[in-house]
Amino acid sequence: MKNNLLKRIAAAALAAATILTCAPTTAMAAAPDTGSVTITKYDGNNQGYEEYGGEQTVQPGNNLLSHVKFAYAEVGERVQINTGDTYEMMYTLKDGVASVLGSPDANHTDNGVNYYRQETLQTALGQKKDDAIKYVKDNKETTEQETAESTGQVKFENLALDKLYLFAETDATGAKNAATGDKVNITRVSAPFLVSLPFTGKDGNQLYDLKVYPKNATGQETIDKKIVEDDKEVTETQANIGDKINYKVTYSVPVSEYGLTKLVVTDTMGKGLTFDDIVEIKNGDRVVDNQNYKVSAPVVSGTDTTITITFTEAYLDSLEKPSTQSFTITYGATVNNDAVLGQTGNKNEVYVTYQNKGDTEHDTDHKETKVFTYGIDLWKTGENNANLSDVEFTLTKGTDAVSAVPVKVKEVTDSNEKTFYVTDNNADSNTVKTNAEGKIYIRGLEAGTYFLTETKTNAGYVLLKNPVKIVIEQTNSKTGVASATVDGKNTTMKEDSLNQGSTTAEVPLTVVNHKGFDLPATGGAGTALFTIAGIVIVAVAAALLFMRKKSQK
Repeated sequence: MKNNLLKRIAAAALAAATILTCAPTTAMAAAPDTGSVTITKYDGNNQGYEEYGGEQTVQPGNNLLSHVKFAYAEVGERVQINTGDTYEMMYTLKDGVASVLGSPDANHTDNGVNYYRQETLQTALGQKKDDAIKYVKDNKETTEQETAESTGQVKFENLALDKLYLFAETDATGAKNAATGDKVNITRVSAPFLVSLPFTGKDGNQLYDLKVYPKNATGQETIDKKIVEDDKEVTETQANIGDKINYKVTYSVPVSEYGLTKLVVTDTMGKGLTFDDIVEIKNGDRVVDNQNYKVSAPVVSGTDTTITITFTEAYLDSLEKPSTQSFTITYGATVNNDAVLGQTGNKNEVYVTYQNKGDTEHDTDHKETKVFTYGIDLWKTGENNANLSDVEFTLTKGTDAVSAVPVKVKEVTDSNEKTFYVTDNNADSNTVKTNAEGKIYIRGLEAGTYFLTETKTNAGYVLLKNPVKIVIEQTNSKTGVASATVDGKNTTMKEDSLNQGSTTAEVPLTVVNHKGFDLPATGGAGTALFTIAGIVIVAVAAALLFMRKKSQK
């Protein structure tokens, strides 16, 4: 009886040990009912994605990308079949999916059902990237989800097991650098990929939560505009009316794998600039033939004039895909009579519009340059502040009055019947003359030292002994703010009389003439009396002499 009791205790202990041993084993072996796919998005130089399965760190030198949209569609099912010789895992496809993949040859057919191995579907997918992306867009299981700020990740959960899913990047137009928030231009979207859960990882274990790392090829968008002066490039300069300004626009645009369909350069000039001509357009080091682009006629809107340079579709189609294409455009414009004086400046703005196939239009940043010019507002007065008209001066420029060179000008009249002088190297004279109000308006002077020498004045007035020295100094080359002195004394510059908004546009100058001393003038009344008296005396003397001679006879 004792032996039976011991046997029962031992059996009970063994049963308890068996239960305790099996309990954790059963918990560890329990498989989840669903799986998930976590996508970490970053840029890269080649198409596709890194081998997926386990944890992976994004490659050094690449950037995580946020705001890239993904979606998936269920396209088939994983099944185990008996081919007659072997048992293996294959995939069936939903109706219509095979044609999207280019109708690959089935690896096995049974009762009219086609079965495909994984490598067969993977190869077919690699050749039909665009069709696969479109299929996902049209048949997505859920709404698109986009990669998150900072992490560049998006996670799809509750995916049924043993189903075949096609994942695709559906929209990368809003892509940003996840770390900085800067816009990123996608030239080639990542390749779609197939997933069936669970997945066997690199270590041979079953994975229910996959980590996937698709990559985008990216392109650069840049734009800059400069004024070319000899051996330097600037964004602001000063000039005379009549001077030609040389501009250089450099820009780059991303060309996607589908090709660039639109490329337009828009240049808008203020009323003070007149477009001359395109000097040259280069793509990298290659000159672009003028048959590959069209320059529009200038379009005037308000006070601005706009021209566009549109590249032909045939030329755009010839560009490398995907790539970043860099261009340089050089052209000229002339400062004209409508130039705005002072710090408002004569503006010239440019931007580029481009569009890749299947994408929306993009505008680059707007880049602006300015040309500054100034003027002189002279008032000529006489006695009692009388306006002196038709008083003439010569205008010269240089370090001193003796060596100063003529500044040639021409007289023009604006639409408001206001007459003024503008600099013009092709003019015949450097003489300016006061109008009926005693005014001389000189417009379009770059900063420098000028001399006004009075050469002719009204009758009875005395000419100025010395030239008037006017110095215009640009105190801020970026804003165009200037100061002035007249004969060494500071003077307060004022707004342009034609265009308001600039407080340092013109140098105001008042020149006063005085009459000379009163002198007996030849032909005057006093001299006439003496002359008449002399004539009478001579006549009387002659008469007396004649009478005396006659009486002696």
